[in-house]
Amino acid sequence: MNRIISTSNRFPLTNIQQAYFMGRNSNFEFGGIPTYVYYEFKTNLKYKDFERSLNNLICNQPMLRANIVSIQEQTIVDTQNFPYYKVPYYDISNLDAKQQQTQILEIREKIHNQILNKKDMFLFSVAQMDNDTTYIFCYVDMLVADAFSLGILLDELKNGCNINDTVNVLENDFYKYVELKENKKNTKRYLKDKEYWLNRLDDIPNSPNIPIKNVSDDYIPKTKRISINLDISKWENIKRISKIKNVPPTTVILTAYSMVLGFWSNQDRFTINMPISDRPIGKKSSELDMSKVIGDFTSVMLIEVDNITVEKSNFWQYAELIKNSILKSFKHRLFDGTEIMREIGKLKNSGDKALMPYVFTSMLLGEDTFSSISNFGDIQYSFSQTPQVFIDCQAMERDGSLFLTWDYVMDLFDDYN
Repeated sequence: MNRIISTSNRFPLTNIQQAYFMGRNSNFEFGGIPTYVYYEFKTNLKYKDFERSLNNLICNQPMLRANIVSIQEQTIVDTQNFPYYKVPYYDISNLDAKQQQTQILEIREKIHNQILNKKDMFLFSVAQMDNDTTYIFCYVDMLVADAFSLGILLDELKNGCNINDTVNVLENDFYKYVELKENKKNTKRYLKDKEYWLNRLDDIPNSPNIPIKNVSDDYIPKTKRISINLDISKWENIKRISKIKNVPPTTVILTAYSMVLGFWSNQDRFTINMPISDRPIGKKSSELDMSKVIGDFTSVMLIEVDNITVEKSNFWQYAELIKNSILKSFKHRLFDGTEIMREIGKLKNSGDKALMPYVFTSMLLGEDTFSSISNFGDIQYSFSQTPQVFIDCQAMERDGSLFLTWDYVMDLFDDYN
């Protein structure tokens, strides 16, 4: 296998990487944890093929060899100096179903303890359930990979199991994207967007003030996930109506989420934290093609919700308001939500407080981007966790249906039954 040597020059963290890195600090309210996604799959992949494919991918994707030096700097470890990743292997094929489940829970707990050490950018383990079935545990820190990247990772892992010692050379890498972002900070458009938001700091409403339970000052957040699946016919009907109303599907879901938050907060105005992808892709981009690159290309928009302008019983008027708010934030997105929150924190002297803890993450991209996640294997268990986030409502399509999840800090809210 030919190992690719990537640049080891130090380069800055993006805004979102800085936010995630700071969130690892337990001095921040609801911090002390990494930002990550976690999945468990049943697959028919062979352990040795999987381990080989993973190590090929580590060689090919520089950000899987990233070393976050500080809040200011990151570097890429050369492949020659990055150790071979030995995937932990557990043979549970001789156990009955109940014993296998117990073993899976023990492996999950072991990985969770490793995650809390905040040393690893990714973790994989494999349990052999029978001759044809492997159970794969997957943890990825979002300092080095966004949700789109998880799809790339799983797709290339699966494909790599069928190809011997092949490493595809990437035309671009994450360093070039960071360089592009840094250069944009010197442009007139960035300075104009910055001025726009700085002039509006006093007018940006707070996050929804939803009643939450009290926890200790040194509380480390624990996340729980609930999910629903809206079948294809219902989801297609929603998309059909939204097209007639000229309201994008993402806005439809965000509107419903906003109405619920508005009901429980009883506020006239509030703000929702909305991550978006800033990844340059293919022919759509005049700058770089990052369609195959693993990295965190996330940006953040703050979506202001006016909860009293329209009758709440009129869903589509409410949706129109949300759509206009999204467009307004998108128009001035070069000075992004993480920078805005930083300035709000200075203005209000909020220190380590969680400023915008209610999040909406849409992965309704109009492409089958996230099919790679479900195509990798049968998903058995999953959740995500982000410091200083109370609820993250996530929307994506799976096999034509709408899949909604809510990752929430379990000790802040009454349990869902």
